[in-house]
Amino acid sequence: MNKNIFRAFKRLLIANFNAFAHKRKSAGKGSDFPLLVSKYTTHIIERNHMEQDSTYHLDIEVLESYTKVLVNYIQLKKQKQNTYNSSIIDEVSSVLYSYSHKKFNDFIKKPEVGFLMRTTICTMGIEDFVRYFTDSNTEKYVIRVKELVGSQIKIIHTK
Repeated sequence: MNKNIFRAFKRLLIANFNAFAHKRKSAGKGSDFPLLVSKYTTHIIERNHMEQDSTYHLDIEVLESYTKVLVNYIQLKKQKQNTYNSSIIDEVSSVLYSYSHKKFNDFIKKPEVGFLMRTTICTMGIEDFVRYFTDSNTEKYVIRVKELVGSQIKIIHTK
């Protein structure tokens, strides 16, 4: 169940990022991937009304690194030897492709990953997220997603 939720979260993060990037490209504001990730990270922080030095204790560079790897994993994996993100790439690879509950739980306990997961899932709403990304017992998934999202940091409603 956790693996399915994680993969669904990753797909939604990619969709949200691509929508953000498309708007910026359409407005003629460039398509440089690292710059887009930086702008997207700033956008989600601002959308959640938080400051960089808030109680979340997020490292913005680490948040950007996780975002880059989760959004563009395959490309960054190919360029791994040329990047400073190699440990994050290995970590994401391990969670995605050699899954264990311990790895997953350790991974989402990182403030930056927990923040990304929470803000991404909450853009759609937990129930809608579950309905959209799962075919099976949605009630169990809703309970588990609420546990995962609630286990990290306080929910900040942006509406």
